[in-house]
Amino acid sequence: MFPYHIGSNTIKLKNEIKKQVAFFSHLIMVLALCVTGRRICPSVNVERYMGILCLTVLNLFTLHPSPFTVHQQLCSLQPKDKDMVHKRKNHFYEGWLYHLFVDPALRRMRRMIGAQVEPGSTLIDIGCGTGELLFFLADMCSELVGIEASYRMWDYASKRVGAFSPVRILHGDGARLEDFSNGHFDYATACMVFHEMEESQRFPVLREMQRVARTLILVDYRVPPPTNIEASLCRLIERLAGKTHYGNYTSFARAGGLPFLMKAVDLTIQKEISFQRECFCLVKTHLNDT
Repeated sequence: MFPYHIGSNTIKLKNEIKKQVAFFSHLIMVLALCVTGRRICPSVNVERYMGILCLTVLNLFTLHPSPFTVHQQLCSLQPKDKDMVHKRKNHFYEGWLYHLFVDPALRRMRRMIGAQVEPGSTLIDIGCGTGELLFFLADMCSELVGIEASYRMWDYASKRVGAFSPVRILHGDGARLEDFSNGHFDYATACMVFHEMEESQRFPVLREMQRVARTLILVDYRVPPPTNIEASLCRLIERLAGKTHYGNYTSFARAGGLPFLMKAVDLTIQKEISFQRECFCLVKTHLNDT
């Protein structure tokens, strides 16, 4: 956030200029990396580079807000709201922009999860985002529930439910699923969620998933990561998302990623699939087999 003098509604212009210069410098660097990577690895699918580029640009806007965003914040911030900067930040790309730019890059991930789900089953998706996975599975599942902590994501996903009768999108915490009994669902999924959480949040969420479902399907970064340009760009994206976000990502990687989380709660991985040039992995476990 930019430094405000709330009483006088002024901004330190020097810091503002530095942040805008840093934004455009980072953007030029990302474009250069993508062009260079395309030349080094011409065989890599263009769609992958475009997906990575879109993710990076969106994260850059989050790290370095535009002058328009700063103006909006300045006009809306009042002395009584001084604590609002400590609350969860709704990123500008959450909602329709995420659906437009990021969801298409995750098609393969959704297809891989769909291949692991039995027709007619029930499923809960933690951190469901725009609900794209749930809508993708709507024709094959009898009950689909999404849990999303971001109000903007939840609001957008809820408006899209429409004719998808088996789908419900709930605004809440994945670590507090008291509305569902033990073993209520056949499957619980979490896609690209655990690396974003603080270390103290991961185990409560995983234990709740373990309680409400008989099979877990998790997708996140593969640890250790491969040594290729896509993995390097993924790390750049996480770094540009901000200090706290990158700290969560590095703690997730240092701890050992998904295999460590599963082992820590006494779960055994029955299936593990790496994809996207080994950058990501899908792990699956049946609780009645552990």
